[in-house]
Amino acid sequence: MATTAVVTSGSRWTERVAMDAAGRVQRPRAGLISAERLRIALGLVSLRAFVVQGLRVGCTNTDAPAGTPAGRVTHRRHFSG
Repeated sequence: MATTAVVTSGSRWTERVAMDAAGRVQRPRAGLISAERLRIALGLVSLRAFVVQGLRVGCTNTDAPAGTPAGRVTHRRHFSG
């Protein structure tokens, strides 16, 4: 298991982080944080897709009847099994 060495060269967001023990591969810290946030977001989207597909949970909007105000649209989760 390789350890991560930090190469300091300015502010916290612009410093470059060594990705291997020898320091040959370096990436900016801000880019690594952005990539990690993107990875987490895609994981949450995949988890939601799994729940919707596997457990058959859907979220739909129903149209309000003709005589009701516009603010009376209902939002429900439907479980089909």
